[in-house]
Amino acid sequence: MQAVGFVAISAAPEHIRFEQDLRVWLDMVRRRDLNSQLMAISDRAYEDGIARLERELADRGTAQVRTDHLCLLTIHGDKQ
Repeated sequence: MQAVGFVAISAAPEHIRFEQDLRVWLDMVRRRDLNSQLMAISDRAYEDGIARLERELADRGTAQVRTDHLCLLTIHGDKQ
């Protein structure tokens, strides 16, 4: 960023921890068209992931809610 004229550059990470209900997650990822990350993987990888979630949800011994974590990084700079 400095090479193209930005100054006062800062980076601020934000860690977000939450519980993810796999049933809700499966409903969300079935809408592949709403998630650019899912559109970037092969059809085979996408189908395999959906099948894995369905198997895990069908298994009564598998936890239906999982701990999840996101790390967001905000980068700010002022343009001179």
